[in-house]
Amino acid sequence: MHIFHYLKDWLWPSEEPCTETNAPESLASSFVSVSHPEDQEEPEVQSIVTDLLRLSTELSGKTDLRPCDNINNLFGELVGLCTWTVSERVVTEVLNNAEVIEVLPGLRRICTEGESHLESHWADIITGTENQSQDEDTVFKRLMEFPYFNNYVDLTRLELAAIHCVHPTPISKLAFIGSGPLPLTSLQLLQMSPSVLEILNIDHNRTAISQSSKLCENLGSKGEGMHFLCAEAGSCDLRDFDVVYLAALVGSTQVEKEELLKDVVAKMREGAILVIRSAHGLRRVLYAVFDPTTVAMRRCLDLQLVVHPYNHVVNSVIIGRVRG
Repeated sequence: MHIFHYLKDWLWPSEEPCTETNAPESLASSFVSVSHPEDQEEPEVQSIVTDLLRLSTELSGKTDLRPCDNINNLFGELVGLCTWTVSERVVTEVLNNAEVIEVLPGLRRICTEGESHLESHWADIITGTENQSQDEDTVFKRLMEFPYFNNYVDLTRLELAAIHCVHPTPISKLAFIGSGPLPLTSLQLLQMSPSVLEILNIDHNRTAISQSSKLCENLGSKGEGMHFLCAEAGSCDLRDFDVVYLAALVGSTQVEKEELLKDVVAKMREGAILVIRSAHGLRRVLYAVFDPTTVAMRRCLDLQLVVHPYNHVVNSVIIGRVRG
C-alpha cells in the first residue's frame, strides 16, 4: 500500500478530539518501510533479461533468418523490447547481466543477418517481376509497404534537422557508406531536401549494389540523382561531398568503427559533415554503441551534436565536422 494510506489519519485526523491513545507517539512511528526505486525496478530488469534470453535462444535456433511470419514476429518483439523507454539504471543492470553479456555478440550478429535478409527480400518485392507493373508510382507504393518505412522517414527527418543545426548551408552532394540493398535513407534525403542533387550509395556487397541500383532504376524520376559504387568503406575519394553517412552496421565494435572512420575522414575535405548512426539505451542490444569522444576520434572530428530518440526510431545520430 502507498505510504499515504498509513499517514492519512495523522495528516487529516477525524473530528474526535485527539487523545493519548489515538495520537501517534512520534512521526517516526507512523512510517512503514518503503521500497526504494531500485527495488521497484528489479522486477523490470528481470523481465527484460528473461525476454532477451528467450528471444536470443529462439533466434539462435533458427537455421534460416529470411523473412517469414515466425521470424518477423521474433524480430518485431525484439525491436519492441529494445525501444521500450526505461531508466538508465535498468539499462545498466540489463546490459551488465552475465547471461546477457554472453549472448549479446551473437544476438547482434543475428540482428545484422536478419536485417540484411529483410532488406534484400523487400528490395526484390519492390523492384517487382516482369509480370508486375513497373510504373514508378506503383513501385513507390510497394516501397511504402516496407514494414519499417515510417521508421526510416522519421529517422531521416531527425538526421536532416540535426545536420541543418550545425550546417545551415544547402547540401548538394552526399555519400552514404553501407547503403545496403534497400537505400531508403538516401531516397528520403532526395525527397526531403530539394538542394540534394546527387547521392553516392557505397556498399562492399556487390549483390546489394545490384539490387539497390535496379530498384532505383524502376523508381524512375523518384530515383534520379542516385548513384552506386561497390567499394570498401574509406577506399574512395570523398572530397567532393558535403555530407558523408556511415550506416549503423558498418563496423561491429568500437575499434572497427574507429579504424574505418579514420580511413573515411582521411578521404573527406576539411569542414565536411560526417553523420554516424549509433544506439543508446536498450537499443544497444540491436546495434553496437559508438563513442565519438575518444582521443582517436577527437583528433580527426570536431563533435557537434548527438541525438538520442525515445520513440519508435531506433538509431541515435552523431554529427561531426572533419578537422583540418
